[in-house]
Amino acid sequence: MSQNALTQIIDRMSKDPQFQTQVSQGSADALSGYELTPEEREALLSRDAGKLKTLGVDERATKFFRF
Repeated sequence: MSQNALTQIIDRMSKDPQFQTQVSQGSADALSGYELTPEEREALLSRDAGKLKTLGVDERATKFFRF
């Protein structure tokens, strides 16, 4: 599991609206520089807050993935 990468992505999303939009729109290119498992990548790109929570992302940090 790439908890560090997930934390970096969530942190960047909170500070970089353009990056947040790219990830939220499912841009795989936005995540290309991060070491993620396929499960983590899919959870981020599908905006699956529940799955991210099971991967160890704090529920408060998943606000970017709620519809």
